[in-house]
Formats: sequence, C-alpha cells, structure tokens
Amino acid sequence: MRRFLLAAVALALGSGAGSTSGDPQQSKKSDRIDGLIKQLGDRSFAKREAASKELEAIGIPALRSLRKAASSSSDLEIRRRAERAYKAIYEKFAQKADEIHRIGWPGVHVYNTTFSPDGRHFLAGGDSGTLRLFEVKSGRQVQELVGHQGWAQQAVFTPDGKQVLSASMDGTLRLWELDTGKEVRKFVGHKGGVHGVALTRDGKWALSGGDDKTLRLWEVATGKEVRKFEGHINTCWGLFTPDGKQILSHSFDNTLRLWDVASGREVRSFTGHTEHLFGAFLLPNGKQALSYAADRTARLWDLASGKELTKLELGDNLSNIRGLALSPDGKQILVGHDGKPTVRLIEVATGKEIHRYNLATNPRGLSFSPDGRFAAAGSFRGIVFLWRIPGLFHVE
Repeated sequence: MRRFLLAAVALALGSGAGSTSGDPQQSKKSDRIDGLIKQLGDRSFAKREAASKELEAIGIPALRSLRKAASSSSDLEIRRRAERAYKAIYEKFAQKADEIHRIGWPGVHVYNTTFSPDGRHFLAGGDSGTLRLFEVKSGRQVQELVGHQGWAQQAVFTPDGKQVLSASMDGTLRLWELDTGKEVRKFVGHKGGVHGVALTRDGKWALSGGDDKTLRLWEVATGKEVRKFEGHINTCWGLFTPDGKQILSHSFDNTLRLWDVASGREVRSFTGHTEHLFGAFLLPNGKQALSYAADRTARLWDLASGKELTKLELGDNLSNIRGLALSPDGKQILVGHDGKPTVRLIEVATGKEIHRYNLATNPRGLSFSPDGRFAAAGSFRGIVFLWRIPGLFHVE
C-alpha cells in the first residue's frame, strides 16, 4: 500500500512545466536535439545510428527530450533508441549510491541529523545532550556543542549557516555560534522536554514544541518568547509554512492543527488519525501536508480547507519504520527500518525502491542535503552514516 501513498504525494506535487530559454545558442541546440530524435526513426540504418551516437555525445542536455521521446513517441524505433541513448548518458554521468562515511560516536544514541544550508557540513545529536558538526567531504568532526543537560532532540541551522538552534529534553532551546562552539543564548519557557524546533526562512523567528503541550514562538535575536500556542492535549511539534505566516503542528493527541502566527489563533484542526502521529511534512508546493501515524495510516491533507485528500493503509510494517525524510524536490523519500536495519530510497511517483542502504544498527534521524545529493542518518548504537544518493542532480 505504500506505493499508493507515494503516488498520491506525486499527484499533489504536480508536474511543473519546464522553463524556456531566450538564449539563441540554447534554442539552436534544442532544435538540433529535436531533429536528431526524429532521425532516430529514419528509414536509413546509417542515419539512425549516426543520430544515436550524436545524441549520446551531446549528453546531459539531451536527456529531457530523450526521456519524453522514450515514453511518448508514436514511433517504436524512436522509443527504443531514445531509451537506449538515455540509459547510456545516465550511466555515464549519474552519481552512484554508496556509503561515504561511517562515523563512530561510542555510547550515544544519535537521534537527529541535519545539513548546513551550503551542504558542506552536517550536524548530529543524541541522548548525550551534545551536538557534533562534521565535514561532508572528509567526515572529520569540526565542532562540538556542549551545554544541554538532556537529549538533543532536534537542531536547525540559521539561513546563513553560521549558527545552530537546538531543542532538548532539558526544556530549553539554545543558539550556538559554530565558529567558536559557544552558546550565544538560551531560550527558556517550556515546562518539560522540547522535542522540535523550526525557523522561518529569514531566520528571525523560531518555533518550538514539547511535552508541555504548547508551541512557542521566539524572537531569535533576543531569545524572547513572543507567543504561546495552546490547544494540543499531548506532546507536539510544529513547522512554519513557506511564507512564515502559519504554523502546522502535529501531536500525540492524534491531530494536526494550523495556526495563524500573528494572532496565535488556531485556524483549523485536521482530524482522522486514531493514534498518535509520528510525523508530518509540508510538501514543496506549500499547499498540502502528509502525516503518518501509529494507526498504520498515512494521510494527505489540503491546508486551505483542512480536507483529508487521501487515506492510505500502511499495514503492520509501520511499527518497524524508524524515521522518514522527504527530498528537497519532493520526488524521493528515505525510510528507515528496524529489525534488519535498512534505509530505503524510494521514488515518490512510482513507489519503486531505487536503492537500499544496509546498516549495522537501527537507523534514526534521517535527512537529505539541500541539493539532494547526500543523506545522513544517526543510529541507535552510536554510528553516524553519510551516503551518496544515486542520480543526476544537474538535470530535471
């Protein structure tokens, strides 16, 4: 059933039209590619062969047109040759999936990872209360942030990548300077552990949610609590909509809620789940949300109306899922599993498993790099993983 969930997400994302270029050279190249694709169906074998070779030599710029021809041309010969040329180019230029780093952190359950905005570093944190910053290229630890007195549950980079804001079970948020590793300020207000933290795109406002059943809005520059959002009756998390004007929260009380940031007013509640929610994502279009819960269902919601668009039964295997991450373009997800520890990379549109990463321990805290090229994961037994994601990242 998970395949149907992914297809529903793909439908919600939409298919976005490609842009056209006003560059005469680009237009000339595009015309040449179109002409060569037509030549793939020529009566002359020599001309068909010549077109195939030239398209493969053109490489990546021909991929979009080849993919379209392979799937929709009415000429069988064109479809076959276009598919072969596409595969040849892809194999030549695509990044291969592999493990880049396996970093030991003895004695720590690593529950969260996140990448810097420029993708050059990633951060990991866990039950020691400490956060560590690693360099993607080398896997070398470059900084350690020490101060929390409880589990470091989640952390986010500021937009400029110079600071990190973390949430902890010690009931605080803390802002850190990455160059020095020093704590800049502490955000105090929650009456229990803080499970989640998010920032607006401009980095001026922070949102936290925790065991005290509240969401809190903070001014990052001062650490001042600006507003409290009350309504959930169990532990809750939240994230900002892309424009920063609303908040989407999810909770162990089985609901999602949409809030107005300026007034603190609850706009609507999304009900349907019968057990506590494990997580929620805003889709890249900013108009829908996806939630998954212990009731073994995933649900797609329309933010504007609160309407449940799709309900999907995930089956008994949900109990083994230990973390999901949605790629920046919304086209792939990472799914972590216990039991035989694995992380599966799945194509949203088709439900097809693209790759499977095998681990030595149960995964936690999955994340994608901002460009979608890399993925990181923590684990239950103190190992931090970094992988390459297979594919082409400079062509749509």
